[in-house]
Amino acid sequence: MKTLLTIAALGTGTLVAACAPQGDLSPTFGNSVHHNMSVHIINPAPSYSAEQQVPTLDGPRAAGAQGRYDRGETIPPERLRTSDVGGN
Repeated sequence: MKTLLTIAALGTGTLVAACAPQGDLSPTFGNSVHHNMSVHIINPAPSYSAEQQVPTLDGPRAAGAQGRYDRGETIPPERLRTSDVGGN
């Protein structure tokens, strides 16, 4: 009975602490979260300029790509090292 009373008291204390006001938050509170989200989320509806062609993938093209993958005829991507990217 004493254990049950202790658990109930701890639970009540937790609930009361959760209802306490948080105080004034900084106007920049959460900016780092929104920045990280914008860095990691790809634009779901990209816009293309007139020079760029919108990549299409119809049935025959997808079947050809799958066939090349199955036969091991894919072109491996070019390897980049961090020292090779950007800068002079």
